[in-house]
Amino acid sequence: MAGAIKQIEDGKSFETNRRVVVIDELEKSFKNRELIWGKSRVVIENRGKRLHDPAVWLQFYYHIVIGRRHALSPDETQRKAAAFTHNRIDIMTFDRPLEYALNEHGEVTGPG
Repeated sequence: MAGAIKQIEDGKSFETNRRVVVIDELEKSFKNRELIWGKSRVVIENRGKRLHDPAVWLQFYYHIVIGRRHALSPDETQRKAAAFTHNRIDIMTFDRPLEYALNEHGEVTGPG
């Protein structure tokens, strides 16, 4: 878990220090994946401003997906919670997205 947190901290630092590069890459990705369309193919946010505009606020969320819930020790569970509280990194087990996916398809799921 510590290695993954370090990797995210490095990513956060890169995002902060090289924001123009990150936004340029986001725009390229939107265009390459055809997530935007129209005549101009300019990436704009919902108020009509380009992503590079200083008035545009972008928020990045960081997630780590690890093992299964039942396999976490009490210490690991505590560290997982602390990572979100102190670093705003959401560490989740595979159980959460699995339960979400199953619930989206109307299936009843239980813990584990």
